[in-house]
Amino acid sequence: MSAENSVEALVSRAPGIENNPDRSTDVASRCAGRPGSLGRLFVRSLILIACLFTVTVAVAAPPSQPNAVSGVLSASVSSTPSNVNLTSEGSGDWAHWGLSSATSVNRKSGVTSQISAMTALGSSGRRFQGGGSRASYNWTDGTPTGSASTTAGLYFQGAGNGFEFNVPADTTAKTLTVHLGGYQARGQIEVSLSDGTVPPYVATVEDLLNPFDRTLTINFQAASPGQTLTVRYSKLAGDNVTLQAVTLVGEVAPLGLPFSDNFDDGNSDGWAFVNETPLADAWSAGGGSLIQANAIESVASFEESYHLGSYAWLPAGASLTDYRVSARLERTGTGRAENCCAECGAF
Repeated sequence: MSAENSVEALVSRAPGIENNPDRSTDVASRCAGRPGSLGRLFVRSLILIACLFTVTVAVAAPPSQPNAVSGVLSASVSSTPSNVNLTSEGSGDWAHWGLSSATSVNRKSGVTSQISAMTALGSSGRRFQGGGSRASYNWTDGTPTGSASTTAGLYFQGAGNGFEFNVPADTTAKTLTVHLGGYQARGQIEVSLSDGTVPPYVATVEDLLNPFDRTLTINFQAASPGQTLTVRYSKLAGDNVTLQAVTLVGEVAPLGLPFSDNFDDGNSDGWAFVNETPLADAWSAGGGSLIQANAIESVASFEESYHLGSYAWLPAGASLTDYRVSARLERTGTGRAENCCAECGAF
């Protein structure tokens, strides 16, 4: 599947329309849901979903920003309690990895997800069942598994291997809690804010004789909207390092309009990525576009089914209502996509 599509989306305040929390906007651009269709693009409160797309979001230039101030980034590491309730700890969002397989991910239901997909550094993580020597994680508000209690998680072997993920950062204060650990190993933690106004946090954790659990607590706040907090954890020595769960307290600050991001700066700060397929996606920013380069789909190309893909979305835009959206979807390559259409409008 080699078809490539490009999208231009324009978002601005609809004249004479005020915010109304009882109203929402759905604007969908999708490939036809028939055998061989490439996928879909779906925009909800500035959400972009793509199978194999080049995406450009362009609006009138934003108002000038005040003089830059420093963000906030403070972190500490402590021993993990024997039982962790993700539902109560993650009032804003949470995620758990490895409940039933190495690819299973459970998230907090009923909220806009802010914790990105986990990216493996080096080899993919493998599932482990911790037993009585590891912390237990439970929840009652999850999806796709509504409730569970488990000691399972993911482990990563090989020098330099581990994981990375990010969450949106803006001018509101938030707390991110990362439950990680290892088995007879030493691991390195790196935490950074994309605005570069504060130095990164770097620390090592270790127990070279036993399995161990640690809790990384991060208090953070960016100096400006549309930033990203990135967390990396990799193995320095020993057998393996582990990941089980992440929780977040704090909401995303609303996106101010007009908003502009044409990706000319070569980064995707402020955007989050979710992959709903079993195949690897590949998002990058460059040349004035946000690009998903891999051919991915949730079902075989010729099955009569609705095809899920990978999507990029702007968490800061999730709270917007009553705004004008225009979009253009253009098929620029060849492949199995039969036709594509775009629906645009103001609500």
